[in-house]
Amino acid sequence: MPSLQTLIPAAAIAWLAGIASAAYTIQDVYDSSNFFDGFNFYDGPDPTNGFVDYVDAETANNAGLAGLSESGVYMGVDHTTMSPPNGRASVRLESKKQYTLGLFIADVQHMPGAACGSWPAFWTYGPDWPNAGEIDIMEGVNTQLTNDVTLHTSGGCSMSNAGSQPGSVLSNAGCSGTGGCGQTTTDPTNYGTGFNAIGGGVYAMEWTNEAIAVYFFPRYAIPEDISSGNPDPSSWGTPLTNFVGDTCDIGSHFKDHYIVFDTTFCGDWAGGVWGDQCGARAATCEDFVSQNPAVYEETYWLVNSVKVYTDSGSSKRDQMAPGGPTGLGSLTDERGSVDMNKGRLGAAIALSLTFDCKYLESVINISEGRNSIDSTTSPLFTSTESNQTSETAYASPHHIKQSSLSARITPPFTHTTKTPTPQPTMSKILEVTSEDEFNTHVTTLDPTTLLVLSFHTPWAAPCAQMNTVLATLAASYPATTPPRTLWLSVNAEELPDVSDAYDVTAVPFLVLARAGATLETVSGSDAGKVRAAIERHAAGGEGTADGVVIPPKQEVTYRDTTGPAPRADAAAIPGTEKDAGANGTAVEGGEGKEDLNKRLGELVKAAPVMLFMKGTPSAPQCGFSRQLVALLRENSVRYGFFNILADDEVRQGLKEFADWPTFPQLWVGGELVGGLDIIKEEIANDPDFLKEYAVVKA
Repeated sequence: MPSLQTLIPAAAIAWLAGIASAAYTIQDVYDSSNFFDGFNFYDGPDPTNGFVDYVDAETANNAGLAGLSESGVYMGVDHTTMSPPNGRASVRLESKKQYTLGLFIADVQHMPGAACGSWPAFWTYGPDWPNAGEIDIMEGVNTQLTNDVTLHTSGGCSMSNAGSQPGSVLSNAGCSGTGGCGQTTTDPTNYGTGFNAIGGGVYAMEWTNEAIAVYFFPRYAIPEDISSGNPDPSSWGTPLTNFVGDTCDIGSHFKDHYIVFDTTFCGDWAGGVWGDQCGARAATCEDFVSQNPAVYEETYWLVNSVKVYTDSGSSKRDQMAPGGPTGLGSLTDERGSVDMNKGRLGAAIALSLTFDCKYLESVINISEGRNSIDSTTSPLFTSTESNQTSETAYASPHHIKQSSLSARITPPFTHTTKTPTPQPTMSKILEVTSEDEFNTHVTTLDPTTLLVLSFHTPWAAPCAQMNTVLATLAASYPATTPPRTLWLSVNAEELPDVSDAYDVTAVPFLVLARAGATLETVSGSDAGKVRAAIERHAAGGEGTADGVVIPPKQEVTYRDTTGPAPRADAAAIPGTEKDAGANGTAVEGGEGKEDLNKRLGELVKAAPVMLFMKGTPSAPQCGFSRQLVALLRENSVRYGFFNILADDEVRQGLKEFADWPTFPQLWVGGELVGGLDIIKEEIANDPDFLKEYAVVKA
């Protein structure tokens, strides 16, 4: 599977028309009491040609690769063996039951972190790949920072991403074969290391006959209806990714899916992009994975529960599958086929994972008395198809030729537990409420102390993410005397003089300083870059205090030039001299004019109707943008938007590209229509103006 990492920043597309959702009731629950009763261990060769040795249940349990911890269900990889002859040992679990249609919800606190050579995935697939389809809910390779969501099926299925969140980019409309149709995302907290740093969150995937939508909620923003076991997707807002089957019969291309957790190494995708992402680490992916076991200590899943819901009533989003009410597929157990069509339109799966972060020096404790294996077949929920022994070779990036025989981990268990090491008092992030308080902190600092200074505002959503990231990181540094680190949080609007001193024009904005000198700044909510910068300077050298309370105004630059500067994850502070985007001020080595114009050309066509505005539709940052949003809503126009305050290159470049000096700007079919006054005039002259882009009301 080719890398789906986007090469250009995407338009912030938000489809604003809501559609009624289904009502769901619980169907199945897999948790620490029965998880391994409901899943098989696959121990055959990796069909993705990975450098991996999938082991059976007994081997996994004995080696500590799978079991029940105090926090949930643990599924990891070998991180101690040098030069494993058959590939690095790992586990791959597949549900015994199959499901058609529904809602997949994931409450995730830990997944395999970013590591060269790794390829973790949580996904579903049907038999006879690719004809019954595959849905990759959480997937990535190597040091990837954001999640890729991908669909695979047979030919004749094309999808659009109408209704996806801003920044989610459809890489290919055709869903056939190993390439599939995938959407890349931009939030660094939705996958891997950044995801683990914030304590994870909830993934949800709703699968109907008309669309397949994946949602992500950070742990601090999990909807109450999910927590209470009454999921209602209609109340969740815009999904992270949405695949609309405009020219695809979803019911015939996606059906009878197993649920799968796995972690492989190298192979067709991670190995295929090795040279681009990790080539400096070793000549080949296999060499690196073989010789660096300790790198994979954080490569594990920790799962609280997987819940399966069914749609208990009719829905505006759902239509009967081909063949009428009896065409919705079936669920199987050892009693045979169970009809799912009696008052149910589909199934939903809720996944819950727990958090355990290594760099916080947490310890996974496989609970004593909960780790032995009974390799007999579970008497419940045994799929009539999951123990097949067909030797048909599937061409899927994931799919297996057969499942291993049913095996389960059951009590009573015998395993020696680890006793957590007593932890010292750890650092905390302090909220500064006045300039006097700030001055007191910085003037009394030891010259060796690293000052971690975070600027935020209460109205910018990325700041809430960054606050969680910093609180987590602070808790990994002991509170020493003198302090090795000092963590301060400043409301950029409440303390404008402090903000001006550091030339803060966008939030979240992080400053790292020692002895009165700024060492590095990071703009945006990229948890991986923030963590790397702090770790780099926390081990830094001595310094000499110069007695300066607030440093002189300085040009802030983004010093990490190894990749593109963040854009869509920062918000401009209204009223600042430079309301630049996510990168604060100008970034060294910005885009050339030709590249920028190419990017702008794609942005204006990112949706049939594109609004370039200050702020977002839910939080406009100027009156003209607010009025134009209201006008579009009044006419039920479905549109995408781009927040120009989040990208100063787009803001300045679009003025010249469009030969139009002001914002907001409305583009239709890739052509500029104009600003607020022109749109008002067009609608006044022709009430049906933009009608073809309006949502048809029921």
